[in-house]
Amino acid sequence: MSGGLGDDETRQVDLPFAFPFYGVTYRKVFVNSDGNLSFNSGDVAITDRSLGRMISGEPRLAPLFND
Repeated sequence: MSGGLGDDETRQVDLPFAFPFYGVTYRKVFVNSDGNLSFNSGDVAITDRSLGRMISGEPRLAPLFND
């Protein structure tokens, strides 16, 4: 992955290994500019970051869920 992400951008990254997450194995992850990694699709929503948004969308890892 080269270059940074702009505001409300996402970038798909192929994983060099199988990543098991809650019973599903993933081979790619989406790096989102809002400080999280999502699976299945990127997240470029401009809505407020909230627990509801996090748990209703794609599976994700969100240590920095902030814009």
